[in-house]
Amino acid sequence: YVDGVYVGKNMGALFDVIDIARLEALRGPQGTLFGRNTEAGAINFVTRKPSGVFGGTVGVEVGNFARQVGRVSVDMPKMGILSASVAMRSEKQDGFVANPNGAAWGGKDRQAGRLALRLEPVKDLTLDYAYDKTKIDETPPAGTLLSSYGYGSLYPLTTQIGVSAITVSNGSALAKIDKAIAGVSSLRGDLGAKQNRFESTIANLSAATENLAASES
Repeated sequence: YVDGVYVGKNMGALFDVIDIARLEALRGPQGTLFGRNTEAGAINFVTRKPSGVFGGTVGVEVGNFARQVGRVSVDMPKMGILSASVAMRSEKQDGFVANPNGAAWGGKDRQAGRLALRLEPVKDLTLDYAYDKTKIDETPPAGTLLSSYGYGSLYPLTTQIGVSAITVSNGSALAKIDKAIAGVSSLRGDLGAKQNRFESTIANLSAATENLAASES
């Protein structure tokens, strides 16, 4: 929850642009205040409201793969009954796994912004409003099993497990996997043939027993 409002999916960058005043870990059940599905409790992020005093913060991050993150948060001076604050964040990073069909996997390109307003029309009344928006245009992180199927069949030389890329040469790991699969298939065929011969032998013995019983009678 953010200021008591349920956040179903954190698909954007909401938690990257809010200024957290405090974090509430509430032991359940909390159905009275937060509705159903809170038997175990709730985690509520309480944001810092606009102060009406001019100020702000600036943050910059840099890292590997041309990672660049910039964040700006500004509190505007109070204008009559209105106080406002604005926060913006931009994050970019190059992908870390080569993709033969396009941009590298694992890249990031997202921008987020948040506007918070506080109205105080009378002494004992306070109205808070917040609006946030996120734009994401990036490639998903790479992830595939080491196999001759799935992504392995499309890109047989490179397979991604976690963050580390593993280069597989022809005739090594994939060939061993294919050979093992072929061996299992061959064994299954041999077992099927032996089972058919066994069932045939049983049928012949049953027929011979019936014929012997009939001749004795």
